[in-house]
Amino acid sequence: MKNRNILIVDDDAMITSTLQKVITIMLKQNVIAFNNPSEALKSISENKLEIDLVISDFIMAEMNGIEFLKVLKEISPDTVSILLTGYADKQNAIKSINEIGIFYYMEKPWDNNDLVRIIQNALEKKSLTEQLNAKVRELENRNYEIKTLYMKLEEQYRKESERSTTLETVVAERTASIRNLLDNAGQGFLSFGKDLLVHNDYSSECRRIFGKSIMGESFAFLISEGKTDQDDYMKNVVAKILDSNQDGVAELYLPLMPEAAEILGRSIRIEYRVIKENTYALGRKMMAILTDVTDRIALEKQMEREKSTFKMVMKVMTSNHDFTLCVGEFLDFLSEGLDEIVMNSNTAESAINEIYRQVHTFKGNFSLFDMQETVECIHKAEDKLYELLRMDVHVTREELLCILTTIDLRTGFNHDLAKIKAVLGDKYIRSEKSISIDRITLAEIENHIARRLSSHDFVSVAPLIRAIGYKKVKGLLAVYKDYMTIMAEKCGKLLHPLVIEGGEELLDPDRYSGFMRSLVHVFRNALVHGIETPEERIQKGKSEYGTITCSIIRDKTRLHIDISDDGRGLDAAFIAQKALEKKLASEDALNAMTHEEKLSLIFHDHFSTLSDVDLKAGRGVGLPAVKKELEAIHGQVTLKTSVGKGTTFSFDIPVESFETIAEIDMEYLVEPAAKASIKLLNETLGA
Repeated sequence: MKNRNILIVDDDAMITSTLQKVITIMLKQNVIAFNNPSEALKSISENKLEIDLVISDFIMAEMNGIEFLKVLKEISPDTVSILLTGYADKQNAIKSINEIGIFYYMEKPWDNNDLVRIIQNALEKKSLTEQLNAKVRELENRNYEIKTLYMKLEEQYRKESERSTTLETVVAERTASIRNLLDNAGQGFLSFGKDLLVHNDYSSECRRIFGKSIMGESFAFLISEGKTDQDDYMKNVVAKILDSNQDGVAELYLPLMPEAAEILGRSIRIEYRVIKENTYALGRKMMAILTDVTDRIALEKQMEREKSTFKMVMKVMTSNHDFTLCVGEFLDFLSEGLDEIVMNSNTAESAINEIYRQVHTFKGNFSLFDMQETVECIHKAEDKLYELLRMDVHVTREELLCILTTIDLRTGFNHDLAKIKAVLGDKYIRSEKSISIDRITLAEIENHIARRLSSHDFVSVAPLIRAIGYKKVKGLLAVYKDYMTIMAEKCGKLLHPLVIEGGEELLDPDRYSGFMRSLVHVFRNALVHGIETPEERIQKGKSEYGTITCSIIRDKTRLHIDISDDGRGLDAAFIAQKALEKKLASEDALNAMTHEEKLSLIFHDHFSTLSDVDLKAGRGVGLPAVKKELEAIHGQVTLKTSVGKGTTFSFDIPVESFETIAEIDMEYLVEPAAKASIKLLNETLGA
């Protein structure tokens, strides 16, 4: 590894000393440490230090880490940044990643092995960026040299043309010299007229690009590798360029020429120039400059793939419980769930509908973790399931199971999982302060204590035992915050950060996580269908930024979750018309429906207001999946909407009461539990 300069800034001298020793010993890198950010900035400016990587604390007395990194970025834009934070500063750290381009943030206390791995990844990114920048500079320098050379050539040619014919020999010698330069410039140069036939004055690089001699061949035919559909189009454009003597015409039509081509498996960038010469029969001709950018594109794609992988890993790390639960349910669905649905369904159509619904929900769940290959693979599987529904298949259960084996649901998932394991390992490393207890063990503990305690004591203690495995409602929904920000960017919409109000109550994740994860369809529909584009919102007198909120209120036995947006709202008449077009309801039935009943049609299987299907929406199975999950926990949903103002989905869910949790001290649980355990152990040894 190349020797790099690493800057450490932390107002705690012990931390800077520890980091300096770890990095020096384990990575053999140059380490510069400061306990004052202002002194660090002053030293860098005065001594003109080149800093490759900086590790900064977030909370410092004189200047916080984000302020320091912003100033450092102005001094040294290419420095890679890592931010050290406490747990309470996590949200500010995540926000700063987008604001000032921080490579990674790490919570205190850190694991030295994790720290070393992250620094290695950061330095590797630095190295790849330097390589890419060097390639770009090299290409720019080459391009500048060619352009300069071309300008000199044109100027020389013009001057020589004005001289007497006695100078033709000198011109020929100079042309030969310039040709020699062009042949060694690493780019292909060729020219053609209105007939698109390549002249004989092309450079040797053209032979390498096309793999043959190209004199007299059609330029359109060459760059399309044998396809002739572009020939007439390009002849028309070139004729307009070469026939016009008006200034600006070439600049108007040149962008219509193909700017790139795939030739013999290589990516070629194409630039054009209009050449004026009196000796040419038609007075003007086109010059094409061909540059092989295959390696550059490959490097850019590699960096994009690595960036995508690290985003996915970050989501998995920050929502590990939800990710593990989602993966487990997906694997259960693949191994047993498909068979159970088929065997327990009355018809093939009902089985495919149920599989379709569950698959669509899994696609939404995995999109929360940026698992792109998984989402794309499931999307293709949905296309095949949709085709089965359209074919009105009449098959036996065994035949349907055979058909389902041909639908690929695993490949993308396996690829994404392999990427995650490559970074995190086969097992996710938990904090030493936490203890993992599976549900079966927790139930056994509860049964043992129930047999050993009095009824009164057990009634007081039982809620605490059960709550060990419970999670806060807002924790189950927290994953949607980042998801909505990413989705808004993909949809080309502006959205305020998602705010979750309330949600401190505890819920059993095993019972309610299916419903909570199905809400991805509600959040996504609010964005895709509800929130308008910035232009539409401004025209309607709204802020260009849309707002989606989630409010959670708890009473003794019910949980109320409201998901609201300030978008287009739902039009009952439009929904009814779409239902009629899709033959989901007859005209008579629609006329007999109330306003609320027409709105509820959005929960009908395969109902969608979109004409086209993509990775974001259009299947018409998302909201039906929400309804099914809601019914499984005996919940209800109501809709409140106003056209042009927005929509609110209000979910009413029955939950267990845990009023006693806040009143019982942990010591009250530990003492009787310990006595019960000792008694049980003595009985076992005595037996």
